[in-house]
Amino acid sequence: MNALEGRLQRIGGACGLLFLISLYIGFLADTGDVDPVTASRADVAEFMAQHATNTFSRFMIGISAVFLVWFVAALAERIRTAAGRGVLGTTVLGGGLLWAGLILTGSAGYLSTQFPQLRQVSEETANAMWATQLAPGLTMGLAQAVVYSAVAIAALAARALPRWIGWLSAALAVLATASVLDPLTRDGLPAIAGVLAWALGIVWVIATSMALITTGAARVEATASASPSPATP
Repeated sequence: MNALEGRLQRIGGACGLLFLISLYIGFLADTGDVDPVTASRADVAEFMAQHATNTFSRFMIGISAVFLVWFVAALAERIRTAAGRGVLGTTVLGGGLLWAGLILTGSAGYLSTQFPQLRQVSEETANAMWATQLAPGLTMGLAQAVVYSAVAIAALAARALPRWIGWLSAALAVLATASVLDPLTRDGLPAIAGVLAWALGIVWVIATSMALITTGAARVEATASASPSPATP
């Protein structure tokens, strides 16, 4: 890894933190939601007509996907450096791109419902559009599990990251997979898995981002110290 790659790894780590910040700004700006399981078609249509202020919320969530791409790209490169250019780094990158794509799809689906000319659509059309923006969230846990599982193997087998991050990633892979059932059951173990996946996922993003920033900075300093000094006349 040269100095440029070290700097890019630091940028990728910073983007991980920005991903988390922009994502939660979007969540905090959300003015409410309707239950996708129990809400009637009339409730959905009314919500869509009255909550145009959610546009900022979904925009920020969409922006978070851009930071996520840079973050997983830097993480994948870190894994390739430690484990070789094989399956693990490619899996992290592919899973991360799928994760970001699902975030963007959900945000775009919601934003499309906020055009003024769409607020007078029939209940059937409103519900179809609502389902379009909800659907990506139902499978996002699987995309996250792809990233977590590959990071777990890379950390535990190739020491690409601290081992505790590897164990945390392994646990998150299981929780993220189980959480996929949460929107359907709304109670029991999938719901608990979903809550734990959110809470531990925050810890994972912060820890992994800081690991990228720290090692990237160390690589830049090591490269600078190893560079020959200019010859003096």
